[in-house]
Amino acid sequence: MFKKTLKDAAITTAVIYVLNILIKLISNPTSLIEIFEAGVWAGVGVIGSSLIFLYVLIFFVFTIGKAIMKARKQ
Repeated sequence: MFKKTLKDAAITTAVIYVLNILIKLISNPTSLIEIFEAGVWAGVGVIGSSLIFLYVLIFFVFTIGKAIMKARKQ
């Protein structure tokens, strides 16, 4: 169950993140370029940390949701 939750959270995070980047590129590409004004590594750090934060958040939501569903079944 734990592996499935990790996998589901990773897939959901990737889909949300790619959609978010695509929407930023289509609507206002300068907002994405502004992230890298402080440097390439700073931009990669911002994008990487936001990706990790989103993954952890989705993982907790999935874990809590599955725990609630399991408790309701009993």
